[in-house]
Amino acid sequence: MRSYIILFLLVNSFLTFGQLVDKSEFDRLVIVDEYNNNYNIIYGRIYKINLHDSLPKLILTNEYKSPDTLQSFYHGRIPNWDKIQNSQPNDTIGEINPKLVDKLIETLNQPKSLGSLLDYYSIDSSWHLANKDRLIHNWLNTDDNSEKLEKEYAKYILNDFEQFKKMAYHHVMQRNTSDYDGVVIAFENKYDTLMISTSGQESFLIPWIADSTYKNYDPELSSIVSEFLPEDVIINKDTLNPSLEKFETGVLEELSFKVNFFDRRAFKKYVRKNR
Repeated sequence: MRSYIILFLLVNSFLTFGQLVDKSEFDRLVIVDEYNNNYNIIYGRIYKINLHDSLPKLILTNEYKSPDTLQSFYHGRIPNWDKIQNSQPNDTIGEINPKLVDKLIETLNQPKSLGSLLDYYSIDSSWHLANKDRLIHNWLNTDDNSEKLEKEYAKYILNDFEQFKKMAYHHVMQRNTSDYDGVVIAFENKYDTLMISTSGQESFLIPWIADSTYKNYDPELSSIVSEFLPEDVIINKDTLNPSLEKFETGVLEELSFKVNFFDRRAFKKYVRKNR
């Protein structure tokens, strides 16, 4: 019950903050994109953008990995690994549309609650009505070894829009993996640095946090950050902006986890009552 109360507060809280970022106060935008396997194996890239250039460039300033001896590991897990072996610090990767920088700052300055999650895909009750049978079919095909009661519970969750929403929220808030991939964006000037970082492990890596008061669950923010990241090496770019298909898969995987722990006695009672 406690987890549902916390979830309710996250979904329904109205986030109010003063302006987080004033572009005129900063000179550079720095983006850190990192793969982290339980802090044992780490690979990351650091990019810099000069905010006030007429046509800002995305510059690769650093590339790091630890340990440095696992060539076969990185090759298997970091797409396009071969293409980046000869990259040098301060390589210009590409150009950035200044409007994208402005859009990033605008979205940072208008944080949203977890309740904005499904709006990103235009998922509402009408979408759910049109797609719930497909979702049930997909889940049953991937979990065909489940017991009859587990299947009934999964159908109950996916047939009810409010329950489906809760499962989607639980998916993005899941913290039971050993992967700690993350993205940090930092606004810098000569004297100060403002850092905003991801703290999630699933779709969109939300929420974004800064100091002890700022939290932003807006998937659009993650999507915008993904547009800054290049195509030559993919670390968190796809996770920041997952396709609807990947998002649905994540929700169904969360449901597969949930069916192992639901209250069977209470659900049997519910089924008997609603026959």
